[in-house]
This record gives sequence, C-alpha cells and structure tokens, in this order.
Amino acid sequence: MNISIEQLVAGSRWDAVLADQDIVATVEFKWFMGVLTSDWWISGLTPSKKLVVIGRFSFGLGSSEEFKTRPAISRIYETFLQPLIALLLPLGGMPESLNSASHETKRLLSLAHLELHAAEGRIGEDLLGIKTDISRQFQLIKSFGLSGAQSLISERTGLPLSTVTRRLYMAREAGLIEKKPEKPFGK
Repeated sequence: MNISIEQLVAGSRWDAVLADQDIVATVEFKWFMGVLTSDWWISGLTPSKKLVVIGRFSFGLGSSEEFKTRPAISRIYETFLQPLIALLLPLGGMPESLNSASHETKRLLSLAHLELHAAEGRIGEDLLGIKTDISRQFQLIKSFGLSGAQSLISERTGLPLSTVTRRLYMAREAGLIEKKPEKPFGK
C-alpha cells in the first residue's frame, strides 16, 4: 500500500491519496463543528476488468489532527475500508455514482482517479491497447456520474473528440462497454 499526504494530482490538491492492489483512493479532511470529517472516494478494477467507483465513505474522526497522518490513514484503511472493499469489489462497483457532488467536483475526482490508475498501469493504450484503455477511462468517468466523458477523455489525452468517439464505438462493438440503447423509431 502506498499513501501520499497532501498530494497534487491532476492539478488538484488532495489531503491524501492511496494506492493498494487494484484500487486507488482520494481523501479529503474537513473540520465541521469541532469534528474532523473524512471523505473517501475509492475506485478500482473489478474482477470483470471494469474500472469504476467502488464506493464513497464519509465519517467523523473526532477532534484530533492525528488522523491526518500516514499511520492513522493506514490504520483506518486496513481496519475498516480494506475488508469492506474486498467484499464490494467482486460485486462490480457502481455504474454511476449516486452522490450530489457538483459537476466540477466530479470532473476533478475523475481526473485524479484516472491519473492515479494510469500510474498503477490500469489505463494507458501502450499497456492495454486502445479499446481496453478507452473503455476503462469511459467506465471510470461515468461511474463518477460525470456527463461528457468523451470530452474529458479528449482533453486528458489530447486526442481529437472524433478519435475518442470512434474508439468508444470500437470498444462497444468488442463488448467492453455497453452499447447505447437504440431509440424507438420516430422518437
């Protein structure tokens, strides 16, 4: 397990980021009414090889700054979240996040998790080929509930939007992502 404190990822500062086996996590700490609260977003590669949000976990940590340290984050993760993730990962994750985060927050989370997964070798066309790479990026962005995944992939990779759209079509045809439902005639 690798934990970094106050890490800049994809242009945003996170209080902590964590990478462990098939998952990555971003963590934010905030003080609210004298209590340190934590907000964990965890994404990972499922047994079916989909890259999606596994869960969002928020909880209070009392009134001590101690929980912002690497050893405390490690204890929280190993004691509570790692066993839960081991149970949730085989269930397939979330196809779309049910949170009420703003569009910009979803965008920043998507970019951060994409960069963290790229560093772990879970995305990248050189490693996986263009269809698997594009499908995993698309799945992860959609699982954060962000609309306009094609545009974000284009922005992140520097590929023209038409190339991203063509690659997504190829991934759908290969069965790596679900095909768009057909619209009934005349609607």
